[in-house]
Parts: sequence; C-alpha cells; structure tokens
Amino acid sequence: MRRSDRADFIEGSPSHDAACMAVIRLKSLTEVPKFSDLTALIDEAQLAGLARVRNIAAHGGYLEMNDDILWDVVTERLGPIVDLLKQAVSDRTD
Repeated sequence: MRRSDRADFIEGSPSHDAACMAVIRLKSLTEVPKFSDLTALIDEAQLAGLARVRNIAAHGGYLEMNDDILWDVVTERLGPIVDLLKQAVSDRTD
C-alpha cells in the first residue's frame, strides 16, 4: 500500500479522497446484515467514531472535515479494525 505524506494530505488530493472513501465504505459494510457477526467484533467506541467521521465525509462535505482527525483515523485507527476483520474472515474460511 502506498502511503501519502501528511503534508500532501489535503482536500482534493487523491490520498484525501481515497481516505474519505475508505471510511465511507468500511462504515457501510458494518450496516450490511450478513456481516453483523464481523461488526460485533468492532468496539462500540470505534464504531461510533467511524460513524462520525463517515457522516462528515459523506454528508458534511470536506469543508467540515478536520484533516488532522481524518489523517489519524486512516493512518492509525482503521488499520487495527481492518486487521481484526481480515483475521475473522480468514478464520471463517479455514
């Protein structure tokens, strides 16, 4: 995975747009009933934070987005959630 530098992570940049889309898509997957067992693995505080960031990205527009928070979410907080979900999916297929 290619990582962007924080200095390049600004509204309208490809990395910023991709980060917003990653948050939106991950949150939408938590709303799909067939993935409810996976969603149950995610801490309530993580789900609530993901929902807040997703709502700003999807509905509030970039003008309300705090890029420092979004950067933290996608570089620090999403990774452990994605790793947890990947492991759970892997365990399903074993």
